[in-house]
Amino acid sequence: MFWEYVSPYWAGVFLDCWCTRVMISKIEPMKKVAKTLRNHRELILNWFLAKKQFSSGVVEGLNTKVKLTIRFTNFF
Repeated sequence: MFWEYVSPYWAGVFLDCWCTRVMISKIEPMKKVAKTLRNHRELILNWFLAKKQFSSGVVEGLNTKVKLTIRFTNFF
């Protein structure tokens, strides 16, 4: 349901409520997930600000190219 939101505000409200419910639960692995999501909240909500035009695949591809360029530069 989270990814179906259009507004970053309402997606943030949903994420906050979900994390709060998980933290109240007794499921430790899910608490770890909720903590990670809380730590990366702003970055996750940036996806909504980009109007869903970019996926993390684009960023990962650019990171790979940068690493290859650095590795190639250090080789010579």
